[in-house]
Amino acid sequence: MIQLGLTLNCEDQIGLCKEFSDKDIKEALFSILNFKSLGPDGYNNGFFKSSWGTIGHLVCSTIREFFSIGVMSNYISATKLVVLPKTPHP
Repeated sequence: MIQLGLTLNCEDQIGLCKEFSDKDIKEALFSILNFKSLGPDGYNNGFFKSSWGTIGHLVCSTIREFFSIGVMSNYISATKLVVLPKTPHP
């Protein structure tokens, strides 16, 4: 017989398959340092924390969508460039 060591009970195993709540997602995001690294969109974690009241529901729904279908939408890494002229009165 192989020694298993510490294992999860059935209830804890089933808990691993539960959908993440908004609270779970917020706690995970807020546990990351503000300037740890930039995301694919160029924003750091401090931006998401400071604007959570406005964009928190979008962040949570996007993360839940990723875990339910396993695919990240293309718009997540889309970049838009705007060229602004450097003249006093364009």
